[in-house]
Amino acid sequence: MNVSGIHHPIDKPRGTPLNTFKRSVKDAVKQTVTSRWMSSAWTPLIRDRAPFLMLHRFAEPEHGLFGHDRELFRRALERLRRDGYAMLTVTDAVHRLTEGQGFPTRSVVFTMDDGYRGALEQSVDLFQAYDCPLTVFVTTGFIDGSCWLWWDQIEYVCLASERTSIDVGWNDSIVRLDLGDRRTTINTLLQTCEWCKKLPDVEKWRFIQCLADAAEVEIPARAPAQYAPLTWSEMRTLEGKGITFGPHTVTHPILPRVDDRQAVWEIAQSCARVRSELAQPVEVFAYPNGVYGTREINILAREGLQAAVTTREAYASPAQPEDASTSRFLIPRFGYPETPDALVLITSGFRSIELSLAGLRATPPMRGAP
Repeated sequence: MNVSGIHHPIDKPRGTPLNTFKRSVKDAVKQTVTSRWMSSAWTPLIRDRAPFLMLHRFAEPEHGLFGHDRELFRRALERLRRDGYAMLTVTDAVHRLTEGQGFPTRSVVFTMDDGYRGALEQSVDLFQAYDCPLTVFVTTGFIDGSCWLWWDQIEYVCLASERTSIDVGWNDSIVRLDLGDRRTTINTLLQTCEWCKKLPDVEKWRFIQCLADAAEVEIPARAPAQYAPLTWSEMRTLEGKGITFGPHTVTHPILPRVDDRQAVWEIAQSCARVRSELAQPVEVFAYPNGVYGTREINILAREGLQAAVTTREAYASPAQPEDASTSRFLIPRFGYPETPDALVLITSGFRSIELSLAGLRATPPMRGAP
């Protein structure tokens, strides 16, 4: 589960012998499907298409933070290089999409959201070692130090409270956050963030303050070290190392949850900051949490952006001429998986089978069908 920025591999409880056997069989099948000799068989399934991959942050055990495992990520890049994948820049990939061109066989595009310093410290050397381009979509208010990311504030309060539960007074009711053991705390954080995403932006911030008050924890004005962002200076240095940057709003709201004035400001100001601070800004936008509407697409077009990426899991496909003006703002991305085998399921094209079957299951039967 990837709640923008929170990536927690939840501990799995021990299963019965039958469940253990089923899991062993499933793992064996996955290893066969993703083997080098077998994975090439799936490539024709995604001819002219390619996966965009979305990372957030890497694990930092010294700070108690969970995330992508650095060694597993290194092994994944090594596998992709060994298997001859073309690792494309976002700019090249967007050009191919908007011009109706297909992708080279076995292509992949890497992106990262938010702009955490720790995430780049953990991964820049790996992207360089495997000659893999990366585009980071940055929350510019976070970079400027005028705010820090809202889900991190929830996590900070819960971890700093050292309580087993927090009762939050909310609209004439009580919202209880259970924080017993590690697994319970992780589930609570994820559920709380999901719930907050459904609130109007003003109400979300009010809830976070109510949570802090109930926990008797003061939220710092600037992000603590474990949640720290990159600086513009660091980003300019990284531009010389094959890392590019694009806008991701100012404060990372769920855009359809804000009014028209704030939506325009979030997008326009974020674009302006990236364009003014960096030598090679990428004219591609990332919707916070992948949520958008027609209003957001229209604002992006007025701001002169070339494209936008979502969090809808699908393979990016070249636009048809009649769809190009809209589809360029709806580029799908896969959340980065936890293991190299799971990554190969995506990059090889095998995942397209699952997506096709899911689409069939979601299609209602024709009228009169049994």
